[in-house]
Amino acid sequence: MDGAIGLTDPVNLGETYPTLYGAFGVANQGTAAGQIDLDPDTGAIRYFPVSDGYRDMMEYLSRLYSKGLIPAEIFSSDRATFTAQGSQGIISACSTAAPAGYFGEEGENYVVVPPLTREAGRRRSGTRCALSSPRSATS
Repeated sequence: MDGAIGLTDPVNLGETYPTLYGAFGVANQGTAAGQIDLDPDTGAIRYFPVSDGYRDMMEYLSRLYSKGLIPAEIFSSDRATFTAQGSQGIISACSTAAPAGYFGEEGENYVVVPPLTREAGRRRSGTRCALSSPRSATS
């Protein structure tokens, strides 16, 4: 999509992080537990932002950002800008449960992306991905 904006969300990636947790093996007790989960190897309680999986997620997001797939202004954007861009159909992927609620009629063109995985055929436990993308970007 020419002129498309990459992955974005209405709260400066705050809604994107949880959609990626399951693919990186963190937050395996759900997001209501905050940043605490259980280490899958030992069963011990852990602060998951210091885990290898969380570091891998940050490195993944860094690669997306360095390739221009996350807009440079992501941390200074606001909900009104997000809504206007989505309403114009120029957001290529976003983390929101209801694109039509944000983007009106254009939001009906967004489809839910299946949960992300790191290894083919193997899903990790945790929060499911709720990324949405316009049909034209997934065709």
